[in-house]
Amino acid sequence: MTSELGQAPEPSGFEAGPIVGRAQLTPDDFTAVWAALPQNRRLFVRLGSWVVLIGMFWFVRGLLDPAAASEPLPWTMLLVPGVMVVGFPLILWRSRNAWGKNAVAELRGNEGVEYRFDAAGFSFSAPGRQVQHAWSALYRCLETAQAFAIYTGPAAVIVVPKRAFAADDQARLVSLLPTAVPNRPLSGAATWRPLGRTVLLWVVMVIAFLVIWQVLNPK
Repeated sequence: MTSELGQAPEPSGFEAGPIVGRAQLTPDDFTAVWAALPQNRRLFVRLGSWVVLIGMFWFVRGLLDPAAASEPLPWTMLLVPGVMVVGFPLILWRSRNAWGKNAVAELRGNEGVEYRFDAAGFSFSAPGRQVQHAWSALYRCLETAQAFAIYTGPAAVIVVPKRAFAADDQARLVSLLPTAVPNRPLSGAATWRPLGRTVLLWVVMVIAFLVIWQVLNPK
């Protein structure tokens, strides 16, 4: 049902008044939800795909050259996979921590912020800034054990820690947000479709490389 202006009606559930929460932010408020964000989950899938593809390389190599598969591997051939498997998670961990620290510093969140949910929409107030979003302008809302991650754009997200609200208000938000916030596509969140193309390309490249290697290095 829509209003006379053709706009979506205001969500119900605020008859008891707005839901307001306040908290002093810490980097932990952000790092706790980092892995749950769709754009970041894609990175974990890619890390897993690299591990699988490295294993696939040695498997196909063993099929094409069983004698070589039984020989000790030179350290140079182990260096790159080892650096990738160890280095990539380290980079992700450092990026996660840097994101949390930078977010608190940019928002001046340690001075305290306020979140407000009412029939008009969602507003966020921090020192020196105030942002208001109508419900229909939001993109998506994700819930974790510690927070709500509210996307105000295809790539812009506001982390709302649950500890900012009383227990009753937390329960109201858990009930209201899934129906009040739209579920729109996000930038860089697609995981399996681009991953499938990457895996297929890698399979073709690995097979081509090993076939050429076999031709150039006959036993």
